[in-house]
Amino acid sequence: MVASGLDPNALDGEPEPDHSLDWVWAAFWRLTTCRGVGMELGHIPWTAAAQYGREQCGIDDPDDLDDFWDLIHAMDREYLKPKEQDGT
Repeated sequence: MVASGLDPNALDGEPEPDHSLDWVWAAFWRLTTCRGVGMELGHIPWTAAAQYGREQCGIDDPDDLDDFWDLIHAMDREYLKPKEQDGT
């Protein structure tokens, strides 16, 4: 890093990233392929998220499945915000 001009001590004391929800991030990107396509980009359907949660993530508990959906849906709303504002 010194050869690149970066201070090797620049990150000393910085917290380590929390990767505990990386699996949800990966699920979101896989589920984004399930969007409806028409005049505008649609939301990820609950049915796709529920099926993915059960089959790929092994989520059996209905409350845990609701929590998974809440995360996916919140990410989806944020993903679509700029597209809705741009009209694309």
